[in-house]
Amino acid sequence: MLLSQIVNPQFKSTFGKLCNSPLPAKGLWKVKRMAGWLVEQEKPYDEARVELCKRYCLKDEKGEPIMKDNRFQGLEDNAEFLKEHADLLNSEIEVKVKFHFEEIEAAKLTANDLLVLDGLVFEPEETE
Repeated sequence: MLLSQIVNPQFKSTFGKLCNSPLPAKGLWKVKRMAGWLVEQEKPYDEARVELCKRYCLKDEKGEPIMKDNRFQGLEDNAEFLKEHADLLNSEIEVKVKFHFEEIEAAKLTANDLLVLDGLVFEPEETE
């Protein structure tokens, strides 16, 4: 799975549906494990992203990052930043928790939700 998939706001929204659904016990247990795993993945991503932002953003005369509305400035058109950030997002990460469809069926996910969760949900006859 690519890092970009789990930091996508749509993924977080869809995962939120799982968290708030009346799932069977095994599904709930896996959702809880997945939530912990997601936090573990996001922390190093956020740290790396902030370091990239600091490295490539505009800086003031003291060499400090220029911020506006709590955002680093000068990154939108910075080709080096965009390339490194894309490389970071395209990092492959090993998924520790996967769901069988019947474990999360009660969440009443849409086809789009299942596309967002691609690689995490398996049909009963598929192998993990």
